[in-house]
Amino acid sequence: LAFVGKLISRNRRGVFYGYWYIIGTGLAVFGAFGIKYILATYPFPVNFAICFLLAFSFLCLANTFLAITREPHAPKAADRTSPKEYFSNAKSILENTSFLRFVLCMIMSAFGPAMTNVFYIIYVRERFNVPIGDVVIFTAVLLISQIIAAAIGGKLTDKLGAKRVFTASRLIAAFCSIWALMTNNIAGAYIIFIIMGVC
Repeated sequence: LAFVGKLISRNRRGVFYGYWYIIGTGLAVFGAFGIKYILATYPFPVNFAICFLLAFSFLCLANTFLAITREPHAPKAADRTSPKEYFSNAKSILENTSFLRFVLCMIMSAFGPAMTNVFYIIYVRERFNVPIGDVVIFTAVLLISQIIAAAIGGKLTDKLGAKRVFTASRLIAAFCSIWALMTNNIAGAYIIFIIMGVC
């Protein structure tokens, strides 16, 4: 975030993140169908090994581009503080009630949507007996929803502020869990991943 803050002006960061998600997620949609082909063509565990190798290769490529990016000169580093002074400063920061509420919100989000999203695919596959190759379709639906949400959310963030958009995202995420319990058919399962992409 600090790196982005140096390169992108404040009033353009929402649009920047929006386009970032649109392009990255758009490529991920093609990757999802590529994974479906690999899973269907090669036997286990070769298919998973190929997927992990591809993921590792793309991460290395991403880090290569990051390594050759020139970062603007940072201001002079502050003097080092002792551990006692560091924790004392941390305590004074947390005494800021607005910041403390934000920290608590992020912690609850880690135990909420970020934790449950991992299990939605498993839940849908077990409940509706979805073949493992077709699971990629749900991933593609999720990614396409993220593209649309990023395009809209980026502009809304610049106009309305990040807090309102983030709050709406958390409310939608909560509704996703309720919908997962209510749905009883495969069409409703697709809506789960649409909602996941939005939040």
